[in-house]
Amino acid sequence: MRSRSCFGVLLGVLGVLVWGSNVFAAPPGPRVSGANQRVGRDWSLAEAHRRAGRHKQCGEIFERLVKALPKHPRADAMLFNAAVCYEQGGEVWHAIRARKGLVKRFPRSRFAPVAMRNLAANYHKVLKLADAAGWHERYAFRYPKRKDARESLMRAIALRGGLRQKLRMRGNVRRFIVRYGYHYPALGARVFWQWVAYARDHGKAAEYETALGHYFRRHARRGSVDRMIEALVELGRIQWRRSCRIPADEGVCRRVRLVKKRGSSKRRRVVRYLARKPIPVATAARYFNRALKVWANGRALGKISTYAPDRVARRQNARRFAALATFMKAELQLESYLKSAPPRIAKARADPLLASRSLGRATKWMHGKMKTGARLVKSYLRVITGVRARVGGKQRGDPQWSIAALYRSGSIFRNFARQVQGAGVPKSWGAAPRSKALGAFKICVALAKKLGWHDLWERRCRRALHELNPTSYPRPKGR
Repeated sequence: MRSRSCFGVLLGVLGVLVWGSNVFAAPPGPRVSGANQRVGRDWSLAEAHRRAGRHKQCGEIFERLVKALPKHPRADAMLFNAAVCYEQGGEVWHAIRARKGLVKRFPRSRFAPVAMRNLAANYHKVLKLADAAGWHERYAFRYPKRKDARESLMRAIALRGGLRQKLRMRGNVRRFIVRYGYHYPALGARVFWQWVAYARDHGKAAEYETALGHYFRRHARRGSVDRMIEALVELGRIQWRRSCRIPADEGVCRRVRLVKKRGSSKRRRVVRYLARKPIPVATAARYFNRALKVWANGRALGKISTYAPDRVARRQNARRFAALATFMKAELQLESYLKSAPPRIAKARADPLLASRSLGRATKWMHGKMKTGARLVKSYLRVITGVRARVGGKQRGDPQWSIAALYRSGSIFRNFARQVQGAGVPKSWGAAPRSKALGAFKICVALAKKLGWHDLWERRCRRALHELNPTSYPRPKGR
């Protein structure tokens, strides 16, 4: 189950923050006569209204002053104070009007940058997210050397991603990398990962692969270690899927058909395993090996700062993809095991000597397949025993891929029992693997129930239990 999109989290944070300064501008000095005397008198009256909580009247006085004296040297400060009064009184749209007037009429004023930042916050407050993103972008593009320009552009990227405005988001990411990526490489890697996450959730497969490759080549070493592991594993999975010429069946490159026998209502399951393309398989194996090298038996978790606010989520993410890399390394060997079929056994009545020899070959095949299966099960169980991280004060494995590893372990024994069933060998050969498969699937379901983790792999375990023992285990709902 995929966690919540990073854009949803960022937008939630943006809704809480009040970004910008609402410091009231100081009144004009006492040394001037004429119009400035009126300004000083009305300014003091507006401040009195503000202190008394009559914020709307405060804003109206400042706006009347600007209208009466448009060329006054403090007209920009009056518009700024009008917006502050309106915002403190809850009149957000009036504040937006005053600030837009300030930016338009006095673009070189020292209050203009603050007004632009506050406009972005105001538009976000009234849920005009596209306008909020636009003001963040205008501020970042007009004042790129200011310290908070980076933060403004990052907010614009998050908003454009949340609104699914792909082209504008990608353009903002490029501008951020060009302007700030050299001096702030870790921040550049974090920003580019937002584009990777957008391509994963909303883009095409080719865009996602391109974004992952670019991140791995340019930003992975400067970014978080958990994202480096994730990028490597995802690139390996893309190559693994590409190696099969047809859509895989439960992750296995095969065609499954149910063939009906003549004169019978029963259907026989016919499986044909297809050869994978060797080059994508080798490339996928390199990615998985490199991901586990970065994981380094959990030592990679030491690179995640204990002071990082999202350290728990990052540790879990690193664990999840390290478990997936371990699982995929075992998957590389699975199909060769499944393809291994028992030799045909001749009937003893027709030729006793030939029957004896074929039984010997079948016995040799059985012992070889049992050893290979045991090694393969051990590889899958490393997902549970070898990939662990401290979460909540305890060393825990990844729930999703631990359940998947148990399903695969049961499938290995089930495959052996199925092959032996119709091969003409003694029935006792299939009894032990069948009971082991049943036990693995039971543990799979029990673990999922204990962890409260119910997904596709858990449903597969329930379906396998129903196939092996339909009287005791009901058919699971759903596909």
